[in-house]
Amino acid sequence: MLFLIGNLQDALNTAAPYLNLFTGTGSNGVALMLVIILFFLIFSGNITALATTSREVFAFSRDKGLPGSRFMSRVSLPSCLRQMDPMLITSPHR
Repeated sequence: MLFLIGNLQDALNTAAPYLNLFTGTGSNGVALMLVIILFFLIFSGNITALATTSREVFAFSRDKGLPGSRFMSRVSLPSCLRQMDPMLITSPHR
């Protein structure tokens, strides 16, 4: 990969150095496919981290190990989503 990056200072001064690396392949199609694969891996990793964190918060609150455990360990019967409250607490809000 370092053979394709070109000048290191130019790559570091760009907004997205990975795009500079991917366009160094010589093909826009290959560069697009690499970007799609990269974003898919980042997206799936974020979903995995959120699911793991919400499960841990639910387990700790079920055992009354966290403050506010009555709210976080509650089971939502109408929608059958057990971990919706911990997921809302652990997800970043903007």
